[in-house]
This record gives sequence, structure tokens and C-alpha cells, in this order.
Amino acid sequence: FMLCTSSLFSSIFPILQMLIAELPLVHREHRAGAYDPATHLLSKMLADAPLEFLPPLLLTTVVFGLVGFRDDEGAGGWRHLGGFAACVEAVTFAGSSMGYAIAAAAPDLATGALLTPMMVFPCILLGGLYANTGNIPQYYAWFNHINPLHYGFVALSHIQWEHYPDIACDAALPIECPFVDGKSVLAFYSLDGHGTGAVRSICLLLVIGACYRAL
Repeated sequence: FMLCTSSLFSSIFPILQMLIAELPLVHREHRAGAYDPATHLLSKMLADAPLEFLPPLLLTTVVFGLVGFRDDEGAGGWRHLGGFAACVEAVTFAGSSMGYAIAAAAPDLATGALLTPMMVFPCILLGGLYANTGNIPQYYAWFNHINPLHYGFVALSHIQWEHYPDIACDAALPIECPFVDGKSVLAFYSLDGHGTGAVRSICLLLVIGACYRAL
């Protein structure tokens, strides 16, 4: 969850700052007939794509190795690194798309900085870590259908825990072991039988990002 949150924040603010700073120049050159705003926006997206997606890939690779995420084949397995990277890249895409949407709606950087927490903090609170997905009231639950952090958390949780083997517990502990395997971890966060596995969640992240950019 923290990996997704970091990717979302770090992808919103650079886009927001650069795009708002460039808007006066874009409007002036558009009025002069130099180019269309849509052409500028598309060119900027293509030019920024390598710098936008390379840092999350490096971050995911380092975190995956340092934390020691494992798969069903044993500790330290790297078989799911591709899934982790794809999920974080999808969250980054959705976050940068939110940055484009906020920059288009905000008249200046100060307003954009005020709008960003209003959009991001509900994503954090309802994403699935601080408030269990199964305990969120129905009148708030709809928000997770458009919440990129929720889909990122679901995808990473399924990649890590869906095929995780039995979890060894210390018999000396004074309490009963809360998790016996990966599926019990998913059940604890109400992510089992959620109807959105890793692949579907990543696809929905891409759809959310595309919708934000279309705005």
C-alpha cells in the first residue's frame, strides 16, 4: 500500500507543477497559431513517458529485493517481479493522469496544490489499509470503483499472497497465529473473492488513467 501511495504522490506533483507553469506559454503560442493545445499535450505525454516510468521501475526492483517478497516457489523468489512492476507502473500512470486533470482544472499552482489533497486523501483513507474494504459503509464504498490506490493495493496483495504457502508461527507466542497462509491474509483485508484479481485491477488502473487524460 505504501509503495502504491508513494508512486501516486510522486507522479502527480511533477506533472502538476510543470504543466501549470507552461500553460501561459501554451495559450500565447496557441493564439499566435503556432500549434493546438492538444498537440502540445500529446507531445508532452510522449516526451515525458520514459522519465515518468523509469523511476518506478527502479524503485520496484530495489524494494522487491530488499523486502524479500516471495512467491509460491520459495523465499526471495523473483517470479512475480514483473507483476509488481506492472502494478506500480499502472498506479504511476493513473497518478500522472490525475496530475494532468488537476492541472487542466486549476487556474494556478496554488489552487492545484489545494485540489490535490482533496482528491488523494480519500483515495488513501478508503484504499483498503486504513479502512478494511469489508467495513466501508455503502455510501462510501462506491468511491473505490474509481480509486487507483484501491486497485493497486488489490493487485499487489493478490500477487504477493494469493499463492503464498503456509505461514510458520512461533509456538511460544501467547496468542493464536492470525494468519495460516496467504489466503487468510487476503481474507483479513476482505480482498478474497473480491472479484478483482491482479490482472483485472491493473487493467482498471489503465482505464482510470486513460479517463483522467481524456478529461
